[in-house]
Amino acid sequence: MGEDRRSAYVDGADIVSYDWYASPIRTTPAGLGAGRCTAGVRDLTDRSKPVWPFIETSDVFADSSHRPSPAEVTAEVWNAIVGGARGIQYFNHNFKAGSESQHVLIDDRYAAVARSVRETNRRIEELAPVLNAPWAEGLARATGGR
Repeated sequence: MGEDRRSAYVDGADIVSYDWYASPIRTTPAGLGAGRCTAGVRDLTDRSKPVWPFIETSDVFADSSHRPSPAEVTAEVWNAIVGGARGIQYFNHNFKAGSESQHVLIDDRYAAVARSVRETNRRIEELAPVLNAPWAEGLARATGGR
């Protein structure tokens, strides 16, 4: 989708969502892409709308070669929050032959991920007063190097 179409999409939404499936495609270390994508989507809205990414909970696609671990799911959630996510959605489906599920978070085959999601959500709720406080952006910058 080109920049003009993405901008039209976010202009028409009150809450902007996107899907990020780093683990099945393995194009980036687990968790890192969720934060970068969240920040990029926030930029598309001129930081004026809440962004709620979908976080993968399984290997998702028929041709996926990697199922995210509980730690990777947790990393994606926290990196999305660091990137500015104001809500989190979990992609609760798996389309891979032999492990199909439309209810990953209540499917016994994914019990470890479900426990991790529950614990992550508990921690987010515990930190909600801080996470929902007004933001002060642009006060610090970091650059690469040693």
